[in-house]
Amino acid sequence: MYEDFQAIKETLNASERKIEIIENENPRSEAILEWAKIPRSQDLAAVVTYTEVITVDDWIHVLGHGKGADGQTIFKLSSLPKDDLMYDSLVVATDVLGGLFAICTDKTETAYGDVYYLQPECLEWEPTGFGYSEFLLWLAEDDLDAFYQDVRWQGWRDMSSHVGVDSAIRFTPDVWFKACDFNASPRQIVPFKEVLEDILSTYILDDASN
Repeated sequence: MYEDFQAIKETLNASERKIEIIENENPRSEAILEWAKIPRSQDLAAVVTYTEVITVDDWIHVLGHGKGADGQTIFKLSSLPKDDLMYDSLVVATDVLGGLFAICTDKTETAYGDVYYLQPECLEWEPTGFGYSEFLLWLAEDDLDAFYQDVRWQGWRDMSSHVGVDSAIRFTPDVWFKACDFNASPRQIVPFKEVLEDILSTYILDDASN
């Protein structure tokens, strides 16, 4: 698994993008892998084992084992309705607006193993078309500016660079409202859990009404 991690590091460090890999080993990583049923042969296991978090472009946080005993690590979306495609999916990365990158874990679905993105501005899941290893390559090599062009404001990095894995940027009104203006609406850094709870509760309500 260490060799896998070294290969991941080489790929990420070769990127022209700003990427910070916060490395260390944490005894709780083994428990995380057992809980999530992640085979030791997977790249995800290597990231969870050897990193706290990987920060990409001051915007995306690839989740590792977290800091200390209670830092943010990978987690499951068990609060979603059981008939939702992404019910109990495994969140492996987040972004500063509360967006979620999650792996479909339903073996009955053709999307099993694929990474999906929950867009906070429209509360819809977008398929990325690749698995976790390809997701890491996408972070290193693809055009994130184009991917996020509708939600980044002038000078966004001045704020996003101060957002840790346990935090997120909250707009007033929230980003899923049409009245939200990414350039002009007030925004502040708040606990990530606060934004996550509101995103998921609003998503579930919207889904139930459709």
